[in-house]
Amino acid sequence: MLKEILNTWIMIKWSMKLYKDSQPSRLKLLDSWQYALKLIANVTYGYTAAGNTGWMPCCEIADAIVGIAWTHLEQL
Repeated sequence: MLKEILNTWIMIKWSMKLYKDSQPSRLKLLDSWQYALKLIANVTYGYTAAGNTGWMPCCEIADAIVGIAWTHLEQL
C-alpha cells in the first residue's frame, strides 16, 4: 500500500512539472492531491515510529517507510 501511495505521489509531482504552464486550476488540483498523499505517508510514519507512546508502534513499518522514501528520492 505504501509503495502505491509513494508511486502515485511521484507520478503527480512529475505531472505538475509537465503541466507547469497549464491552467492554474489544474495545477492547484494536482498540488492538492500530492499534498494529501504526502500527509498520508507522513502520518503513517508518525503513528508507527512514535515508540511506546504512539498509536500503533511498529518500528518495522516505520523503517520500511523511510527505506522506500529514500529509494524513491534517489530515483528522482
